[in-house]
Amino acid sequence: MATNPDPKPGRWILPLVIVGMVGFTYLFVNTLEGPPATGSGTGDGTGATSTTSTAPEDGTAATTTTTPLDPALQDYVDGLATDRTRLAEISTEMEAVNEEWDAKEIEFVEAKNRLEDLSEQATAFADGVELPGPPAGNAELDAAHQALIAAARKISSTTDAVLAGLLAPDTGELRRAALDDFRTAVGEFVSALESAEAAAAAGTSNV
Repeated sequence: MATNPDPKPGRWILPLVIVGMVGFTYLFVNTLEGPPATGSGTGDGTGATSTTSTAPEDGTAATTTTTPLDPALQDYVDGLATDRTRLAEISTEMEAVNEEWDAKEIEFVEAKNRLEDLSEQATAFADGVELPGPPAGNAELDAAHQALIAAARKISSTTDAVLAGLLAPDTGELRRAALDDFRTAVGEFVSALESAEAAAAAGTSNV
């Protein structure tokens, strides 16, 4: 097996950050859904809701109004949570393959097969991010979604480049550079995803 002296600082930082953000997304989605209706609020018990409480000046009991969120927006937010989880899986495996290869813990054939599988996963991931898009009427959310698409495509292309670097007849320079580009793309996707979540939280679409 070929010797590859690639340095390995910070290999696990980005995947751990992404995994941590999965928990944040879970709390974010629950916040969008809001608590169950109480007081004078009514609902059919299905779908996400937003809740507003008003305390009258005369000292009587506060009333709570529950308004269902746009189902299309809720579906999109749920999709963002899925995207974050899938990205964490891809990023974690990418770091693991490269670290194990550098440490001579796996053979070339295994590294190649795993990177080929990652290439397929990253392509499917990019395709899944593109469609369906967010509901119309929210310009900030539309912009964030376009940034998500661009970053997802970059993740796919840099995954292919890492595989090509493994196959290259050098001492790891191409693979290292591609891995750095992959990490940059992951960071760009996470940033765009956070912007999309913020835009969704700011208000529903005008549909």
